Amino acid sequence: MNIITLVLSILIISGCASLPSIYPNAFKYFEPEELSNRYEKREVGKVEIFTGQNFNERSNVHIYSTDLNVNIGYIGENEGYVFYLPENSYRFWLSTGTTKLVSEVFDIKGGETITYRWDKVGQKPIRVSSMPNEIKVLSKGSPYYSGQLDARLFQIGRERQPKFEYKYNEPTNGNIKLTIKILSTNSIQIFQVNGIDKMELLDGGNYVVELFEKVKVGYNDFQIKIVNKQGYEAVEYFNVRVYSEKEKIELAENARLERLKIEREALAKKLEEERIAKEGDGSPDDLLCKKYGLKPQTYGYAECRMRVDFAKAESKRQQQQYEREQAEYERQLAAIETEKQRMRGFAFLELSSRMLGGQSPIDALGSLGTGAPIAPIRPSPVNQTIILPGGRMINCTTMGTMTNCF
Repeated sequence: MNIITLVLSILIISGCASLPSIYPNAFKYFEPEELSNRYEKREVGKVEIFTGQNFNERSNVHIYSTDLNVNIGYIGENEGYVFYLPENSYRFWLSTGTTKLVSEVFDIKGGETITYRWDKVGQKPIRVSSMPNEIKVLSKGSPYYSGQLDARLFQIGRERQPKFEYKYNEPTNGNIKLTIKILSTNSIQIFQVNGIDKMELLDGGNYVVELFEKVKVGYNDFQIKIVNKQGYEAVEYFNVRVYSEKEKIELAENARLERLKIEREALAKKLEEERIAKEGDGSPDDLLCKKYGLKPQTYGYAECRMRVDFAKAESKRQQQQYEREQAEYERQLAAIETEKQRMRGFAFLELSSRMLGGQSPIDALGSLGTGAPIAPIRPSPVNQTIILPGGRMINCTTMGTMTNCF
């Protein structure tokens, strides 16, 4: 048992007891008749699988391919599924959720139907001509979304499209030599150039064709069309321009003038370089060195320019270093200011805590930042009124163990 079989077995075994008959989202939604229309246009094929009357175990159906891996659900006695699939090679994984796992490979072709009857768990399904009418079809549809089908059909078309190359020479005497090399070896049923059949040129397995096609002055449109027996086609368009004698003369003259222009520009550039070498380039550095009597093409002038260049480079380096240091200085200032703001916040919080703890504003300010504990508040006297017999009242003040009444 290979690794794919083992993984699928584990997945099926782990989920068979509680999952519904048809897994959610196993079949994708399509507009009514869309799949039938795609089938009629041979965009998709169809595969049917059903069980017989003696099929007495509820079993799992799984479809796998290079771009599809869907657990469809369960199937029982006299039940079946119908799938619409794009052309490809597929595999059924069939199991009861035990080690009785079997697989069946099948190939789908557009517009064609294949049917399987599954008689017994642990045995492979067999190909039959059709599915009986009394079979209860659990679901009929496609495990692909509509967009996925379109993408797959486009990919198939690209893969199976005939491949060819072409080239042609410059027109001479009203003709061009067109060479077409067919790269795909699939059987060709249509080979046309500008709508004219050229199939006879492919006799004997010849896949390199040379044609001599007439052309006229002006623009000549060409179309190469190749269709293979699978119905896939490849079409290339190109255009050949044929110039009149007058146009050829004008083109030649324009080319000559362009060459002269390029030559003059190259000569002017060379002369300017020679002049600069003799007289200097007129830049501020050039004028500075000549100011001190140094002349181009002398050792002193060259050294002067070299030192000026070095000084400019050094000045630029120092400026860049200054800018980096200035940026770091400003960053540190900002960090210090941020820290100050943070400390102010802490001080305000501490001041509030001390005042809430009972310190007076003056004591709280005096203790701020010292880390000193908050001093306890001295107890205040306890005052009370005592009513004597006869209704007379006296006021008493208690401080510690001493009480005074008046």
